[in-house]
Amino acid sequence: MTAFLVAAQPWAHHPVVESRDEIELDTVRVKILRESPQVKTLLRSLVTAAKLIPASARVVDFTHDLPAELAFVIERVQGEGRAWQAWRTQEAVYAVSAELDETASRIQGLPVLTLYAHDDRGRVTDSSSWMERSNGEWVMRSRNAKRGAQ
Repeated sequence: MTAFLVAAQPWAHHPVVESRDEIELDTVRVKILRESPQVKTLLRSLVTAAKLIPASARVVDFTHDLPAELAFVIERVQGEGRAWQAWRTQEAVYAVSAELDETASRIQGLPVLTLYAHDDRGRVTDSSSWMERSNGEWVMRSRNAKRGAQ
């Protein structure tokens, strides 16, 4: 799973914004990271680093392999530009979706993701905010457990 770690981080070694030029540069970096493939890469890095996927789980790559209600929600959030990751164990199916928190990313000078945990019916059961440090470590910034249905 460590292969998913972000190899080239546009944020690395740039933790503090000190000038107007750097703010504009950070805006460009945020726009690049906002693109779905970049957020997907960050999400995989987060899921791996935070050990959210059990060792016995099988990653689900296609929505047609998910329960119908969950697949519908994941397709919708994907259409909204969020990245997603799902996995299956013998007991259950798990899924998360994520979006880049552009404001927090600009302020921190590092990627900040808002992560949503979904149950097998697609309902959001938990949300949290995570920041990737320049060394690749992910740190939870905040958590809102059991938000209810999305």
